[in-house]
Amino acid sequence: MHNVTTTEESIETNEIENEDNRKRIKMKKEYTDEMMSQLCKDAHLEMHYSTTLKIVKLFSKSHPLTAKEIESETNESMFDILTVLNMLTRAGVLHKKDLEYWLIE
Repeated sequence: MHNVTTTEESIETNEIENEDNRKRIKMKKEYTDEMMSQLCKDAHLEMHYSTTLKIVKLFSKSHPLTAKEIESETNESMFDILTVLNMLTRAGVLHKKDLEYWLIE
């Protein structure tokens, strides 16, 4: 048997990926203060709470954003922004492909 992907299978795969992206974006829009506190705790970001809060609020308005866009919108240092993005990725809140996008300027 040959591994042949039909157009139908390809479309289905894309739909699943798109649904996954929508879920992640929606999830970010629904964070409450309590959830944000827990998120920061889980991702070891207690010292970056305000930066994390600003970034998550930004995601609810526009996604995806480059690190430069986040920097100009939040007035946070690039170091803090990249720290937060990296820790959120490690905690599984963001996907590595998101992190790769932010690092492209």
